[in-house]
Amino acid sequence: MAGQFEDPALNRVVDDIDRRAEAGSGYSESDRARVAITIPPKGISGRDLSADQRHLLRRLVALYTGRAPEFLADAYDTH
Repeated sequence: MAGQFEDPALNRVVDDIDRRAEAGSGYSESDRARVAITIPPKGISGRDLSADQRHLLRRLVALYTGRAPEFLADAYDTH
């Protein structure tokens, strides 16, 4: 099965950690629905942002992509 470890005991440990983390996060099914990838996409289109908003968005994206490992960042020209 995809996404599973070959060792059943390891699968059980990972599943248990996942369940405990989910339960402790307070993240609900309605939260999942709000952030799920959908077609059409949710949110505002970049073309509908003002120049200042686009600038802030680029800075935010750079903050995240700037933390990527060099080999990955180079592939997406983020550094």
